Amino acid sequence: MSSPNNGQKNIRQILARVTLTTFAGAAILLASTTDAAAADPMQPLRLGFLQSLSQHTLANEIAYASDLRAMEAKLRERKDYRAALAVAAEIEATASRIASLQAAQDLTPRTKNQHASSAATPLEGKELLLEAHGAETEENAHFNPEDKVITGLQASGDAVYWRLPENFPGGGYEVLLDYAASDEGGGSIHIVSEGFFLEATIHPTGGRTMMRNLNLGTLKIPAGAETLQLVARSVFNEHLMQLRSLRLRPAFLQP
Repeated sequence: MSSPNNGQKNIRQILARVTLTTFAGAAILLASTTDAAAADPMQPLRLGFLQSLSQHTLANEIAYASDLRAMEAKLRERKDYRAALAVAAEIEATASRIASLQAAQDLTPRTKNQHASSAATPLEGKELLLEAHGAETEENAHFNPEDKVITGLQASGDAVYWRLPENFPGGGYEVLLDYAASDEGGGSIHIVSEGFFLEATIHPTGGRTMMRNLNLGTLKIPAGAETLQLVARSVFNEHLMQLRSLRLRPAFLQP
């Protein structure tokens, strides 16, 4: 008769095999889409599968990575370095899966609305303004042309995307959010680019028209990154915020 510890170990091994099999299959499909012929009858099915996998998994993977980072920090504080190294390895594997899911999104029509052909407006110096009208939206999120904001961020997984300029310079960028949220609104978000992410809490601003500029922190964006994503992680009372823009300001960190 196996011990409880052996049973837990077997469960972890089974879950690991299932996870590896799922993402290995996704990787094969992802590679196959790049060379698929137009006459391939399975091509739409492949793309649909990749899109569904990404939409339903990405937010959970990002949340999992965030929890792992918090766990690693606590283990290092306790000087349990062996356990911290194990968690760090899991963080690296999770980051790889996140990057694969984001690549899958780039191959598929993931948005309900595309509001402008160019999402990025250069400002003075090297700052970059990402405005609501230039974003692409997913799930419940949508652009409100009257107020010039993105609204409808009402559930975990609702997302907004901006396409970055070609040959985007890598490095650390301060992310500044221009938004409004009612007293009943708010929640938490992730800002994501190529497997790197920044998490932040969205607090009420006093009303849906009371705009506030909030520095979310610094995000590492790899050189040549193609997209920046804002993903709702948790939402209070079905209203996260009214989103007017994101601004990227170089923090002069090494890429």
